[in-house]
Amino acid sequence: MTSAAPLTDPTLVLPPRPGFAWLVALAGPPRGRLYPLDPTGVRVGQAAENDIAIEHPALSRVHARFYAEAGGQGYRFCVQDLASAGGVYINGERVVQRELHDDDRIHLGPVPFVFKQL
Repeated sequence: MTSAAPLTDPTLVLPPRPGFAWLVALAGPPRGRLYPLDPTGVRVGQAAENDIAIEHPALSRVHARFYAEAGGQGYRFCVQDLASAGGVYINGERVVQRELHDDDRIHLGPVPFVFKQL
């Protein structure tokens, strides 16, 4: 019978901790709704084929993408503007792509969210 490798074994590679993150809608019809973010990617926009579909006239059909990159202590979530007309704003600054941090205020056009991550 063989014994399991000890947790201190340098050949043991553990996956990064899961990326527990979500968006919280702050206003509009989705106000108060929590949208979990999958580390492999989540698309947001008006079109029904998006992972998060929100009907709002100022959102583009495919407005933004949220995704995660593996880092030393887990996942680092990012947002990418997908050439939307209304833009993506993080804490009041228009961005094309940006790493997110807990409590960042995100606007997809005029629709406000807060980013939360454990």
